[in-house]
Amino acid sequence: MKQVYFVDKMEIRMGSPFNHCKLKFEGFTLPELSEGGFQDIYSWDHNHKFLALIKWDIKADNEPGFDIVVSDTEKEEVIFSSDRIEGICTSLSLDNDRLEYSSISQGSETVRSIQIKQ
Repeated sequence: MKQVYFVDKMEIRMGSPFNHCKLKFEGFTLPELSEGGFQDIYSWDHNHKFLALIKWDIKADNEPGFDIVVSDTEKEEVIFSSDRIEGICTSLSLDNDRLEYSSISQGSETVRSIQIKQ
């Protein structure tokens, strides 16, 4: 069975409820995603074939942001990577070719959808 685990979790900033971690996979490999820098949020599609993850993208001035990365776990490759999204991801959902995510930026919450090609 395919599983994703978050290891070496640490607060992204001292006192923050959001984490920074590395990934560990069971039942598949994704060498492109072997380094750390991920948030502990993910979503599988209904077939457990596609996996969406959040990769932190913090600017030099400490401005939070993230990228959404979608992988095909059967082909073991990244098939989609978003442009940088400002803020902090609070939820993520993957359904067929549509991603939906919530983020907080400068005190306001936003919900958006992204179409992806698989």
